[in-house]
Amino acid sequence: MALTSKSFSRRLEFLVPCLHAFALVFLNAWVCRRAFYTESTGHFNSVHGLWLALARIRGLDFYRPDWWPYSGAGQPAGFIYAPLIPFLTALLSHISGISLPLAFHILSGAVYCLGPLTLYIFFWRAGIPGAGFAAGLIYSFLSPSQWLVPDAQFQWAGGLAARRMMLIFDWDDLPHLTAFALMPLAAWFLSRALERGRFRDYIWSGITMTVMTLASMFGLTLSAIIAVTVSLAVVPFYKPWRVLTAALLRSAAVAVCAWIFVSPWAPPSLIAAIRADSVYGETDRPIHPFGALVIVALCTAVVWILVWRRPLSWPARWTALFACPAILIPVIAQYAGMRFVPQPGRYKLEMEFAIAAIVALCVRPLALRMAPWLRVLLLIPLLIGVRHQIHSYRAAGRSFTQAVDVKSSIEYRSAEWLARNLPSVRVAPVGSISMWLNYFTDAPQVFGEGYSLAFNGTVELASYAVRQGVVDAGKDAEYSLLWLKALGAHAVVVPGPRSPEFWRPLLHPGKFEGVLPVLWREDDTTIYRIPQRSESLAHVLRPGDLVQAPPYNSLDVEQIRRFVAALDNPSAAQASFKWVGANKARIRARIDPGQIIAVQTNWSPGWHARLGGRELKTWHELKTWKDGLGLMAIQPDCAGDCEISLDFDGGAEARITRVASAFVPFAVAGFALFRRKRLATVGG
Repeated sequence: MALTSKSFSRRLEFLVPCLHAFALVFLNAWVCRRAFYTESTGHFNSVHGLWLALARIRGLDFYRPDWWPYSGAGQPAGFIYAPLIPFLTALLSHISGISLPLAFHILSGAVYCLGPLTLYIFFWRAGIPGAGFAAGLIYSFLSPSQWLVPDAQFQWAGGLAARRMMLIFDWDDLPHLTAFALMPLAAWFLSRALERGRFRDYIWSGITMTVMTLASMFGLTLSAIIAVTVSLAVVPFYKPWRVLTAALLRSAAVAVCAWIFVSPWAPPSLIAAIRADSVYGETDRPIHPFGALVIVALCTAVVWILVWRRPLSWPARWTALFACPAILIPVIAQYAGMRFVPQPGRYKLEMEFAIAAIVALCVRPLALRMAPWLRVLLLIPLLIGVRHQIHSYRAAGRSFTQAVDVKSSIEYRSAEWLARNLPSVRVAPVGSISMWLNYFTDAPQVFGEGYSLAFNGTVELASYAVRQGVVDAGKDAEYSLLWLKALGAHAVVVPGPRSPEFWRPLLHPGKFEGVLPVLWREDDTTIYRIPQRSESLAHVLRPGDLVQAPPYNSLDVEQIRRFVAALDNPSAAQASFKWVGANKARIRARIDPGQIIAVQTNWSPGWHARLGGRELKTWHELKTWKDGLGLMAIQPDCAGDCEISLDFDGGAEARITRVASAFVPFAVAGFALFRRKRLATVGG
């Protein structure tokens, strides 16, 4: 009988957490249930179209270092976005036979439910499932970051809004939320590894960090935060420094191995570009990275001492330590203009996780001291509040996941017209039309990339010149045309003030009227033709015709004016340019001695130009001759009729990162065998 009772108790201990987990998943799935069967929700304000374009064009092939000629004047495909979400979207569509939009929305709903679940699993496995369930409910149905660092003007109702749902279904944070949803598991595995020394826990922690980084570059920063905060939560401040150093080195080794393994998709050049774009693309205020880092480090050190002075559990210590960067990163960015990571405002999700966990952990000891009747009494208003939030979130879910007819949208109609009438030339849509163009068509475009991952910052200057320009509308048209012609655009799509396009980003939407011929106009959205001497992206020029130095700003156009004049010179020889797949192109031209070929696609170290099997010299920023716009120029070293082949292989960085990535599993397996042999020897 005693054995039966003990067995029943064990089963009950397992059943209750399962019910908690089921309740969290069910409630979150209930409020967004339309996402699991609605194909198109038409959130054209988002970059969902970019991820769907990656899923459509690249499919399941995300390992090869491909060139992406479809947006941003051409760029390595790895600069478009982290691969996990597009890959999973394509995989789900391929396996089930459903459409890409439906697969994407199912994936979005699954990630929405995953966040509260992993938060609960973290606390459950740490031995405090009740606190985990409370934290999961808070995280599911409140947005406390809006009470501390509101997105707009402060309102008490902001903390009750379905912000996380908006970020997934209506905005651009699905990859970030995917990485963040896995973070509690990475922290739990790493803590077990440091406390127990089990190698398989190190492996699982590394695997989780790997998936986090494949989902979003935020996963890289979160891995670093986990490595530091988990080490501090495991090692007391009064231990010898060598103990903490050893823990930090082990944690860092896990994070570094995870990054090396995913470095083909998160190479150093991409990290450097994100850092550069975060400086110039987000705010004009000073960023003070060292000061921001010092503030976060000092606060974390103080909390480290305080949490070890009290008899706190491991999850409580780690939550308090993690809360320091999670809360301070967005707070000091918003109120002091200081930051040491890109896009600090995006870390409000981490802040909400930390606040939910802290509140649950603080309430737990108070609840345990209460009489049972008092707990039940207090539970009634809490349940009423949860019920109200469920209804409120359900209404938000209906709004965010309602079906729309995408084919009636201006984004689809303009893209379809461009694909049918200008199928082989580069175009320049703006706003939401640009972000969704390559999901609907294969039309190459000047813009269409996310600013935070911009491969060529000069293209961002051009985008600003077209959108904001100058105060004088006449000069605005002139400057915009110089930029557009320099980057090879043959048409520009302009949404007017009454256009259904979401952003309507042009300061002077009528600036091209009477200047450029109209090709198409519907719903106050106009496609203008940009006269170009040739439809080719390759041009035979003199070296002095190139832009020599990068423009200082969007108004620095004197060199661009000279370059465009050379492109329009009717006496210049013409060159043909033809893509032969995404990674290859062929140029044919008649060249006189001393002439060069300017190619209106971004230069990359992965490009190789060959003439009769001999590799040519390609100009770029590290050589004497360079294109200040970041575009490619070729010195053909031939005269007369020449044929040049261009091949993209990703360059040395792509080769090195892939070799290093392949080496990581062998290195880990070798270390595991060495460790097992050593332990066996010591045990013997």
